[in-house]
Amino acid sequence: MMKSRSFLLFISFGMLLLFMTLPAHADVGIAIKHRLLIAQPDGDETLVTLEVTVTNTGSISLNEIAITLLPWLPVSDSSDNSLTIRQLGIGEELDMLWEITVMGTEQISSMMEGDLYLVALASDQFGETTKIQVTSKGGAE
Repeated sequence: MMKSRSFLLFISFGMLLLFMTLPAHADVGIAIKHRLLIAQPDGDETLVTLEVTVTNTGSISLNEIAITLLPWLPVSDSSDNSLTIRQLGIGEELDMLWEITVMGTEQISSMMEGDLYLVALASDQFGETTKIQVTSKGGAE
C-alpha cells in the first residue's frame, strides 16, 4: 500500500512539473526596422534595396518567416517581393538586405524612408502558423 501511494505521489509530482514547464500561451512577436540604401529607377519601376533588422520579440522560436509589404504600395508583379527567414530564435536579431521592385519612380525614396506596413507569416516549433502585422520604423541605424 505504501509503495502504491509513493508511486502515485511520484507520478502526480512529475505531471505537475511537466505542466509547469509548458508555456501557458506562447507570445509571438516580431519587430522590424529598416533603412533605405538604394532607390534605382528602371523604366516605370524602381528597384529598392533596404537594410532590414528583424528581431524575434516573442517567447517562442519562429520558422519559415515570410514578410511582405501590405498592398498600400504598388509592388511589381515581375519579381518576388517577399523577405524569407528560415529560422529566428527567441530574442535573436537578424540583419539582411531586402530588394523590392516598386511600380513608379516619383516619391518612392521618401515613401520607403518612412514607416512600412508589413505582414509576416511564421510557423512556431509546433507547426502552428501565425499572421503578424508589423510596422517597420524607417531610418534604422
